[in-house]
Amino acid sequence: MYSADEYVAKATAGKAALSFDQWIAILYSLISVSVLVIFILALIKIYSIIRSHSIMSIDDIKFVNTEEKSAPFSFLNYVFWNKQIDLKSTSGEHIFQHELVHVREKHSFDKLFLQLVLIAFWCNPFFWLVRRELKMIHEFIADKKFKVADSLYANTRNSRYKKYIEGYFFNRFFMFFVTAKKKDGKYHFGYFERHYFKPKKKDHYAGNVYILTGGNSFSATTLFTQTVKPQENVFVVGEETGGGAYGNTAWLIPDLTLPETGIRFRLPLFRLVIDKDIPKDGRGVQPEVVALPTTDAIRRGADYKMDKVMELIRSHQ
Repeated sequence: MYSADEYVAKATAGKAALSFDQWIAILYSLISVSVLVIFILALIKIYSIIRSHSIMSIDDIKFVNTEEKSAPFSFLNYVFWNKQIDLKSTSGEHIFQHELVHVREKHSFDKLFLQLVLIAFWCNPFFWLVRRELKMIHEFIADKKFKVADSLYANTRNSRYKKYIEGYFFNRFFMFFVTAKKKDGKYHFGYFERHYFKPKKKDHYAGNVYILTGGNSFSATTLFTQTVKPQENVFVVGEETGGGAYGNTAWLIPDLTLPETGIRFRLPLFRLVIDKDIPKDGRGVQPEVVALPTTDAIRRGADYKMDKVMELIRSHQ
């Protein structure tokens, strides 16, 4: 006969505690669930606004007049309007037309897709950069529609070195979730190869833009610079970027640990081609206005690139 305490001790004896990787997986899942809950709450909020207000149909557009401070905004085929904004005013008409573009271009589906990707892969900072930098900064400055890249692909979904790659399960899950094999044998992230982002009309900035670049300009910086560089109001100042003008390796970048030496490094899984028409010569984005360091500038601790930008600003006044 065993006492209750002895029975519990015997029943649990020999059971191994959770490993570090298991705790990491649990923590990862909890954060994903938290992001999912926030997303669901946002959808519930929109649904409650729809249920609590009258809806006026304009063709296939549903107009909801609200007191919400976050309005005006659009979601699917709904336009949520703030009653304090005069729809007949010049600014009101401009904002309304802007929201109609979002509805007609089905931008809500783009946002929903990106949000679902973030729920599953919240730990990858590149997706947050895509949502913030490429959807916001680009749209406020770019003067024509643009893609993130001409192609974005991985050579394989699997690796025989998977035991050395951190987060291999999540990376492989991502591959199956968002990529598809094409005729070239590569696994393409088709969404970003097909989708065009369009400039925003509301609060669009049409003045001169000065982009400072250098050898430490990589990743989203290179994407952004290469996209807007052809515009007449954009001036790239400084040095050649470290990131390639033709493309780079990016997107999913897990850590890999070599088994014998313990050396750790990052191994990008995707090949990103920004502009297939640019010579594949390994060069970065070239500045239009070169600003190189000088002995005197280094001795004085001067910001020689910013000095050049201020000189250009004064010359354009």
